Amino acid sequence: GLQNDLIERVNVQGTNAVIRTCRKHGVQRLIYTSTYNVVFGGDPSNEIVDGDESYSYLPPEAHCDAYSRTKGIAEQQVLSNGGSHEWKKGLEDQQDVKGHLYAC
Repeated sequence: GLQNDLIERVNVQGTNAVIRTCRKHGVQRLIYTSTYNVVFGGDPSNEIVDGDESYSYLPPEAHCDAYSRTKGIAEQQVLSNGGSHEWKKGLEDQQDVKGHLYAC
């Protein structure tokens, strides 16, 4: 089965570490990739069609597993630290992202 403690450490604590490191080093942009699971509770009858960022987040207790719950928590942490969904518009043209883009 899933290792809930490991999932929590990676998704929640790991995201916090990335946010702290970005702030410490003056990083201007953080591109955080999440999952549709932050708005989808696992019920196949609640299929998401043409979804976008206007969907409401599920409360942590409504998620069907630890992965979905912790990704929701982590995404909320990013947004509460100055993040927004607006960056997507600029990424259609890669020239809008100046500087270095690091991925891991």
